[in-house]
Amino acid sequence: MTVAATTSAKKTRSTRKRSTSTTPRKASTTKKTVTKAAVVTKYSQPVEIKKVTEPTPAPVVTKEAPTRPEKPNLTYVDYVEDAKVRWAIHSYETRELWSDIVKVYNKSVPVVQSAITYVKDSYDKAFNTETEKK
Repeated sequence: MTVAATTSAKKTRSTRKRSTSTTPRKASTTKKTVTKAAVVTKYSQPVEIKKVTEPTPAPVVTKEAPTRPEKPNLTYVDYVEDAKVRWAIHSYETRELWSDIVKVYNKSVPVVQSAITYVKDSYDKAFNTETEKK
């Protein structure tokens, strides 16, 4: 088949044709039945009228304008000492964290190794049955 023959053999999709009628559609002639709702009278007890009192106004709180102190209360030496203490605390916490991580690792290694050997053995038992027969 040539290229021209294959392109001319393609089918075109037919689309739906719409009617262009100008006459309006007739309304349906089915009758609808209307049912009357039953009227029910309900009596309720009279509502007690409560006396409304005026709310007391909230106390007004005045804030002082923030002012910067003339001289800082801490000296440079105080800042240096504070930084040294904070660094010592950081170092201690880091050492403790590392020791906890080592403990978790040492406890989890045997469990993970036994899980790996179990999975390998189960896989071999389920799928590698031919190697045992030989």
